[in-house]
This record gives sequence, C-alpha cells and structure tokens, in this order.
Amino acid sequence: MPVNQLINTLNQSGEGYETGAFLQVMEYDSAQTGNLLNGTVVAIETGTTTPWLIKKTTTTPDFLMWGVIVLAPTNGYTPGSACYVVTEGITQVLFDANNTTAGHLALQSSTTAGTCTDSATATLAKTLGTILQTLTISSGTALVWVAVHKM
Repeated sequence: MPVNQLINTLNQSGEGYETGAFLQVMEYDSAQTGNLLNGTVVAIETGTTTPWLIKKTTTTPDFLMWGVIVLAPTNGYTPGSACYVVTEGITQVLFDANNTTAGHLALQSSTTAGTCTDSATATLAKTLGTILQTLTISSGTALVWVAVHKM
C-alpha cells in the first residue's frame, strides 16, 4: 500500500509512490551545484565529518553510492538542504537512456550522473537493487520502479 506520493518530475502519466521504504535525512553538500530531484541517485561525500554529506553520483561507479532522493519539493532540494534519501525499499529511480527489464539489476550509471542503468549481472557495492519495471527509454532519463537493496 503506498504511503507517500512523489512529485512527478518528468510530467509522465501516472503518479509515483514510495512504499515501505527506509528513509534517512541527509544534508546535501552546500559546495555542490544544481538541485536534487526525486529519483536522483546520491553518494556519500568523501572527506567530510559527521554529519555525512551527500552529492549526486558521478559517472565513475564507486563504493560510495548511498540511496535515492524522494519527497523533494517541486524544484528539488537545493545545496545545503536536508534531504530524504531511500536506502531500502521500493521507490522510483532515475535511469539513463537504456531500456530496463523487470528482474534485472539497477547499477550506478557510467554515462549519466545521478542515475542508474540496467544490468543482467550484479557488481559488488555498485548495485542499487532489483528493477521492477520494463521500460523503453530512448533518450534522456526516466523514473523506473526499483526494489532498493544496495548489494
């Protein structure tokens, strides 16, 4: 049963929800630029002390991927904001311009920062979870349902 409605950042038909998710409140590094929208994949900022800061993942997959931005205001979270991050549960995740297949895995994208890409195989600590939706993404990015369980 859905518990929180997400803002539909891509103006697609249908409504997004996150269900049964484990949420953490994390601070978006004020030294970063650009806003974090719903579905953006984030990583822990290295070299910071507590509280840990987050930033959008880069196109170099690493072991610092942390979770997915949810419940963002209309224009996204601005640098320095406290953000809600799903680290476990079912939510929508931004994917790069590659088709997705239900049952495949969501890996940190090496082509578009802050997104995932479809893969038939896992990569240790770079796999965000299991894709729950088959979707054709011909260009840009799209929100795709994922069971987030970092592997």
